[in-house]
Amino acid sequence: MKRWCYVCFVIFVFGWGGLQSPTNAQTGEVDFSVEAVPHEGQIDQSVSYYDLLLSPEEKTTLDFFIHNETNEEMTFDLSVVNASTNGNGVIVYEQSSPSDESIYSVTELIEQPKVVTVEASSSKRVSIQLTAPSDAFSGALLGGIRISRQVDTETSETIGIQNRYVYVLGVKLSMGVKKEAFDPELVGVSLQADTYYPHVAFAVINQTASISHPIQVDMLIESETGKKLRHQLDARFVPHGQAALRFQLGTRLEAGTYEASLQFTDTVTNETWKWEETLMISKDEADEMGERITPTEVTSSGFFGGKVTWLITAVGIVILALFIYIIRLRRQLIQTSEK
Repeated sequence: MKRWCYVCFVIFVFGWGGLQSPTNAQTGEVDFSVEAVPHEGQIDQSVSYYDLLLSPEEKTTLDFFIHNETNEEMTFDLSVVNASTNGNGVIVYEQSSPSDESIYSVTELIEQPKVVTVEASSSKRVSIQLTAPSDAFSGALLGGIRISRQVDTETSETIGIQNRYVYVLGVKLSMGVKKEAFDPELVGVSLQADTYYPHVAFAVINQTASISHPIQVDMLIESETGKKLRHQLDARFVPHGQAALRFQLGTRLEAGTYEASLQFTDTVTNETWKWEETLMISKDEADEMGERITPTEVTSSGFFGGKVTWLITAVGIVILALFIYIIRLRRQLIQTSEK
């Protein structure tokens, strides 16, 4: 009887644990790869992206292979994009339009490639024309070539949300090896209360044509009563790029006047930059922020939901209590028989 109760208890523990395990979404396999062909104008041979030193009016090609690793013909969408720094301080390759501060851009110097089809289990070499401007530019231009498998519209609408793998070949173009010193400037601070995740945006611009070193960012918001909120992140800034760094809010800010402080620290040179701005929050903004910021609810990830989970837990407690009771009763019977 003791052994049977022990088995029941073990089944309960492992069974309950199994019901609580989260379900992982299956991700699609990557069924193609991209391989860049080394360029004779490459500056840094150790990097996998194009790091090219150009001359005025120089014409050249960027070559790469697309490897189709499936048994079916595949069609790929290709596009040239500019680099930018997103709200989390990460350099991304998604911007099709050039920066307002930049004289030239990667999208203006590299021809927009067309759709490419690769036969099953084969590779195809792709060449894209690059034309340098007649006037020399300082610093660097940063962008990339995006390669993604073309998705069938009807299939996509039927299946719903799908993972789409995008490969980016980075492109860095220069006309000289001299690097300008990083020169950031705080443009403004604003509350974004009407977004899905309310946040304070610190708009910063890189006034130089060079990529920054890794920068440690420290954002501080202080109320008139002395209450402080702090957020830190690591960032890199693209040449002549503007970024709206996000200070995501987990609590509602009351209407009033706040002091917003921003500090940059160059992790290589230890140089620092500091700014302070006044942030005004109206009652309407505070109310809207409060509607969107809600306490985090802890919900069961079990397959059968919370109610049945509590029921199973209760049954388990009863079984455990019964198991202990039987053991104690058995010991008492043994002691009684010995007497």
